[in-house]
Amino acid sequence: MGSTIQALDGLATAVRRRSEAYTGKASLVISTISGGVALNVIPPSCVISIDRRVLPNETEADANREIVEVADRAVRATPGAQVTVRKVRFVPPAMTDAKAPIVAAAERACSGALGRPIRATGFSATCDMTYLVNSAGIPTVILGPGDIEVAHQANEHISIEQMALGVEVYLKTIEAWMKDESAQTGRP
Repeated sequence: MGSTIQALDGLATAVRRRSEAYTGKASLVISTISGGVALNVIPPSCVISIDRRVLPNETEADANREIVEVADRAVRATPGAQVTVRKVRFVPPAMTDAKAPIVAAAERACSGALGRPIRATGFSATCDMTYLVNSAGIPTVILGPGDIEVAHQANEHISIEQMALGVEVYLKTIEAWMKDESAQTGRP
């Protein structure tokens, strides 16, 4: 597994060089590794899990092909070793048009609440937006308080002030969006 991990680390470096304006950088991370049955026994198998985040212009097939090719090449250098690559799931990226009314409403609400111009940018993590946009066709923005750097960690937290500001931004976004919708449809 050592040679395979090294080879995948090389692929990860190449993958991180790929980027897109809204979704940021592509990534490949070995997120789990398990193997062995006892301290004094050579492991009969070793399993790693890979988290590969793709860009809108990358396909599931291309990402999978790269991983398989790199793993196959690495294993060929180890006599008797075999590799099997199995997909657990694929979650495609999602994007809302920067000119969508919900984006404009969120930008105005954030700008007003924070007292400075705010423009929508990308978000490189997976969330419900993927399903709302890709499966249901609902234009979506990701908007929330706190620091993404502490998300999904033991010290994940937000301050009361951030929570209150988040509520204000949500309300102002809804108001701005409803105002835009009323102006477009002529209905209150």
